[in-house]
Amino acid sequence: MTGAARTPTCKYADSKYSIKRHGGANEYKVVKCKTWRLVFMRGLKMIERDTIPSMLLFGPPGCGKTTIAMVIAKVTTCVVIKLNATSSGTKEIREAAEKAKKELNYHGRRTIVFIDEIHRFNKSQQDLLLPYVENGTFILIGATTENPYFELNGPLLSRIRIIRLNALPIHAVVEVLKKALSDSIRGLGKGHYKVDHDVLEAIANYGLGDCRIALNLLEQIATTRTEGTILTHKDVEEVAGEQIYLYDKKGDYHYDIVSAFIKSMRGSDPDAALVRRNDWLS
Repeated sequence: MTGAARTPTCKYADSKYSIKRHGGANEYKVVKCKTWRLVFMRGLKMIERDTIPSMLLFGPPGCGKTTIAMVIAKVTTCVVIKLNATSSGTKEIREAAEKAKKELNYHGRRTIVFIDEIHRFNKSQQDLLLPYVENGTFILIGATTENPYFELNGPLLSRIRIIRLNALPIHAVVEVLKKALSDSIRGLGKGHYKVDHDVLEAIANYGLGDCRIALNLLEQIATTRTEGTILTHKDVEEVAGEQIYLYDKKGDYHYDIVSAFIKSMRGSDPDAALVRRNDWLS
């Protein structure tokens, strides 16, 4: 199926937090969430027309980078090749390029090469991507948690769009947890667990905007309780343990914490200064 048959009609909505099928088989609606709107509202026409540019999704863990890439791949007619920079190298890049050429020459389909943890590639591996991105052999979608201006080569950055994603807001993570509880196929719906909204918020807060942490915690809590029971704050505290805060002494977050600490001192806010100091020293 090619052409108009695969081109989705997108409708805007204001009440949900993902992109989902709406109406007919090829009809979608884009929904309200700052992270998703950044990608889908600006690049909506390109997705509709199947003219996706090479891009880099840059954001904290669990904010939906891989999910966004897979949604783009499903909405378009492109073939997808997944690589992880921690286990792939020059050989895999060349093989992906050969497959992409064959798909384009024999079937007329473009290929998306999704590279997770792309900052793990060394300089020569990143340079190897340049001609394929330049001549359109494949569409590169990279994902990284590190600042691309520090970790990626300038020539590669100049050939791709950089899209920065923020940590998911608490209400968005709560919506994801609710869907996990109601989904009987890929979630915990068969368990018929009952969870109050404030308990879901506590789980979401533990994840600090990382949806993956929140989902794993919910699953771990559910596996320790019998089906049909009510999950409580006590259950969350027993399973969650000590909350771990995101901190990287060599990355951007280190300087963000130092800046916040200094501004708290200058603003004569001792409580905020102590909080930032604890983040810094913990």
